[in-house]
Amino acid sequence: MGLSEREYMRPPNATRRAFSAHPATWSLIGLNVAFFFVQTILAAAGRESEVLSYFLLWKGGIESGCVWSIFTYALFHGGLLHLLFNCVAIRCAGGPVEQSDGIRRMLTVYWGGVAAGALFWLALAFAGNSYSPCLGASAGAFALFAYVLMKKPEQVIRLFVFIFPLPAMRARNALWMLVGVSAFFLLTTEIPHATGWWKPLPDVFGASQMAHSAHLGGAAWGIGMVFFKKFLSLLPTKQREKFRVSPLKQSVAVSVERESRPEAERFRQTVEIRMPSKEEADRILDKISTSGLKSLTPEELRTLEQTSRFLKRR
Repeated sequence: MGLSEREYMRPPNATRRAFSAHPATWSLIGLNVAFFFVQTILAAAGRESEVLSYFLLWKGGIESGCVWSIFTYALFHGGLLHLLFNCVAIRCAGGPVEQSDGIRRMLTVYWGGVAAGALFWLALAFAGNSYSPCLGASAGAFALFAYVLMKKPEQVIRLFVFIFPLPAMRARNALWMLVGVSAFFLLTTEIPHATGWWKPLPDVFGASQMAHSAHLGGAAWGIGMVFFKKFLSLLPTKQREKFRVSPLKQSVAVSVERESRPEAERFRQTVEIRMPSKEEADRILDKISTSGLKSLTPEELRTLEQTSRFLKRR
């Protein structure tokens, strides 16, 4: 059997290729879907309110000591449509962040946005008398969108409202539009309903049921992460390494870029993992099939190890 005919040498299918390109993004989506199924099962068993009171974000839960709810509330949703919108948002914004900045920074932006959104929402909840819960991953999605749009503010993009496209605009203007809409509904619906300080405007598209304060908290975290990254670029190299978040390496040739502080000179070091010849790898695999792994020589074992490394990095 030729090397190219073996199963692990065949090109991956589209699903596997999409997951391998953005594993953290798809894992977050899978996590949200999995918890939605758990939530559905609890609802069918009549125990949804009892169990979720420990994990949703609400004033009584924090007063009872459920501080972990500043993260866990993002795992539950108010319905299938709520889940769908948040998963689409995570895919659209999380993928670019993961690809350009790496898994660690993408998760930092997302979960940091979830926590920041929780703190913004709690500040309003404790200012009023509302004991309604907050749930959903919108704050994390807003953080990812804010990070993407703020990182390249001059890039021209097109946003969609449901299936309707908006006119093309610069990323910076799109960001301020999203923030402006959330701020408007925060002032006209969420704050009046939570505190009773003034009369709210009539409900439009269910805006009174949305946690606009959490959206703004997530957006603030995403914007802050962009400025934090710019701040790191001003630090000396040794101090910068303490905060560096390396991007995901997906290619066989890995380029490592360094900067020396005195001369400010850049150089590249390329580490290449070379694939052994097809004939050699084929011969070794056939030998394993007939005589077993113990029949290989030390040189053949090294060749097999190099082949394995190469395949893992494809």
